[in-house]
Amino acid sequence: MLILPETALEYVRADGDDVAGIATLLRAAESACVAVLNRNVYPDVVPVDDITGIVLSPDIEAAIMLVFGQLWVYRDGTGSADLPGAALALLRAHRWMPAP
Repeated sequence: MLILPETALEYVRADGDDVAGIATLLRAAESACVAVLNRNVYPDVVPVDDITGIVLSPDIEAAIMLVFGQLWVYRDGTGSADLPGAALALLRAHRWMPAP
């Protein structure tokens, strides 16, 4: 996991009662952001054999938190399936697009 569940708990101002649910939503948020980036994200160091990998930056972290926040608020399934526009804007600069 790139972001600690405790950090996510603080972000949504939740108590620690549903740590398993928070971890699941946090993994889903990270996965969605990595899919948009089209590259692997690492907490500290990119392995030498991953030429498209990137280290977690503040804007990627913010995007993950925005997506997590939306997933948390609409965890009952009533919200939009689209990622927040602000998250997409933060990720756009880091998206890897292979050459045609």
